[in-house]
Amino acid sequence: MISKSALFGVCREREVYVRKLIYAVLLLAITSGVYWSMHKAELVWQDQSTIKAAELGKWQPQSHRRYEPLAPAVWRALAELSTGGNASSISPRTLHNASLAAHLGSTLVVFLILALLLQAEGAAFIGAAFFALHPLQTEAVAYVSAFKIVLGACFALTAIWQYLTFAQGLQAGPRRPIGRRSYYIATLAYILAICTNATMVVTPVLAWLLTQLLPKQTSLYKAKAPAWRLGLWFALGVPAAVWAIRSQDTTALAQVLPLWMKPVVAGDALSFYLFKILVPIGIGPDYGRSPLMLQTQWWGYLTWIIPVAMILIANTTRGKQRAWHSAPLLVFFAALGPMLGLIYFSAQTTSTVAGRYAYLAVLGPALLVAYAAARARRIWLPITMTLALIACAVLSQRQVKHWQNDESLWHHALAVNPASPMAHLALADVALRQGDWQKARDDYMQVLASNAFSPAVYFNLGEIERLHGDAKAAAEFYAKALQLAPTMTEVYERLGATYLKLNDRTAAEANFTKAVLQAPDHEESLRLLGMLLVRRAAYGEAATHLMKAAQLGDQGHATPQQRAESHALLGLALLNTQQSALAEEHLAAALKLAPENREANRALGDIHFAKGQLALARSRYEHAVAAGDRDFLVYNALGKIYAEAKEYSKSATAFTAALAINPDAAGTLQSIGIVYFTLHQQKDAITHFKKALALNPSLAAPHFYLGDIARWQGKEPESIREYQQALKIDPNFAEAHYRLGNYYLKNEQSTLAIQHFQAGLRAVPGDPKLHYALKRANNGVSNPQ
Repeated sequence: MISKSALFGVCREREVYVRKLIYAVLLLAITSGVYWSMHKAELVWQDQSTIKAAELGKWQPQSHRRYEPLAPAVWRALAELSTGGNASSISPRTLHNASLAAHLGSTLVVFLILALLLQAEGAAFIGAAFFALHPLQTEAVAYVSAFKIVLGACFALTAIWQYLTFAQGLQAGPRRPIGRRSYYIATLAYILAICTNATMVVTPVLAWLLTQLLPKQTSLYKAKAPAWRLGLWFALGVPAAVWAIRSQDTTALAQVLPLWMKPVVAGDALSFYLFKILVPIGIGPDYGRSPLMLQTQWWGYLTWIIPVAMILIANTTRGKQRAWHSAPLLVFFAALGPMLGLIYFSAQTTSTVAGRYAYLAVLGPALLVAYAAARARRIWLPITMTLALIACAVLSQRQVKHWQNDESLWHHALAVNPASPMAHLALADVALRQGDWQKARDDYMQVLASNAFSPAVYFNLGEIERLHGDAKAAAEFYAKALQLAPTMTEVYERLGATYLKLNDRTAAEANFTKAVLQAPDHEESLRLLGMLLVRRAAYGEAATHLMKAAQLGDQGHATPQQRAESHALLGLALLNTQQSALAEEHLAAALKLAPENREANRALGDIHFAKGQLALARSRYEHAVAAGDRDFLVYNALGKIYAEAKEYSKSATAFTAALAINPDAAGTLQSIGIVYFTLHQQKDAITHFKKALALNPSLAAPHFYLGDIARWQGKEPESIREYQQALKIDPNFAEAHYRLGNYYLKNEQSTLAIQHFQAGLRAVPGDPKLHYALKRANNGVSNPQ
């Protein structure tokens, strides 16, 4: 038969179980009611990019990202169940329901922890309700991007609950522990917690603190949980913590937040969170409480006194009361530890504090509230607590409504903090997407005015100035972004492009080189660096970079125009390294992609011109000029081609364009002089021949043509001097020998005539007119020409 005491124990356990069930259902109902409007909310702030990153990340660790795969895995699983697609196709409602479910789970576990510690279900209910309904919690629950915090906290709280169950079993049980299963469950939950959010590495500290609050057992046997069990948890958490720290670029923070300032920043953050716990008004998505802002305010160096004073006061009591006064405060501080600024974290550039960072930490105040409710001896305290919970519920419900969409969120953010850098940043990003450059610029400048120091803001301002403003100002913004984040490859590429705009090729090349060093597969940086190397005739080095740029472009990493430019520049580099056949292949590929590409047309024109294929060269050069090529050599080559085709007017135009680029090109002055001579524009011909001789006295042709002009003008002595000068410079100038031979033959100086005709034939053995003239001179017949 069952004894009365055993029967009484069973009945009592059932009664406790029923009470717990009722309180749990009530907690779920109240919390769901407060957060009910979440199911209509849209994605806000960084939700889209967070979901996109979740889709890309999968389970593979990446060096530049925290390894927190569990929350994205949950999203992908929900997407498969709800839509059969990827994470980016999941509906906002499903994502918000997942966040609310994780929050409800955390709330239930907090209730179980408090019930275990206090052995009072009513007080545990009040403490858990405080945890669930406090307005500071709304950001973590309503902001989809913070899902990993809520889910990680749910696992962490489960680990603490099971560890406390295990520790309590050791205190009351026999020598062979019967709660080993609880420890295994706790360890598994802890591993899941740190795989969800690396900040949950503080779980062992919280578990140890809460074991100090376990109720005393009546058993004579007591055993404490061995320290090595929590030590194992620490060992498991170290890799996650180190990975999370190393995955963040905190170079900018290190420049403005010296080591000695870290405790001051941490103390200020603790003071902020304590104030928001006690007075939950003015809750918003951004407080702009960056380290730089703190250093500009005198009070920023004093707020650390508040948490230190509270710890000292909590430790003035004695006995069990001392543990219950100090442990909740220590739990609160420890849970916030990773996000206080004692360790740099990237989001700190805009604000060290945020509501979502305090999600798990609210467990500390919930402990204190539950303890106060359990010890209440007067009716006014429960009534006050009930009214406070109702006020929290109302405030949280209002807060949730602010998270319905970006417009309502950021207008609320500005109402809470008119200088909110995140609000201005979000509004600037929206304006940037909508093409309102001026508004975007104004909002970005507001971000900087609030003492935020985000490299992305400087980068975006640089983009605006580069595309719509002053290139010099753009370069200054880019340089500031690089000062804060030296590993931003894209900034080096943009800065290089800006220096190109400012015609500073040396600085442009230096920045493109840095971009390529940091990202060897960045197609645009490779292409632009190759272009600059081609411009300064470093063809071998250029070919190396351009070959890679062309390969990357052909793999789909570039637009057709960019691919064409890579092939064209590569062809030009190969052409100048004596690889003509390969050069032609790449140039043909460039023209196939972009028929009007000037680099490809120009380079193919050079190849055809060198081969004497003037008709093909002419077509390529004309396409290059039509595409905007204003190179001296192109115009000069076209002038020669037109002259060869006897299109002298076009030739003169081309040579004139060449001289506009390089007015001191003596060879071109000579060529255009010959064209004007052919067109019988003697005045223009004389002007250009004399300019050519002034620049290069060693030219023979101008003297010959000046001699012909003088002969036409009847200035025979002058013409003879010019012919003789031409022969003095070039003794093999056959035409000058011919002219002088005719002159001497006409003046019956046959011997001199024969000498010139013979000299001309030595220079040009097959010239028929010289053969005929020599024959006449040998026969003593004068030639009147």
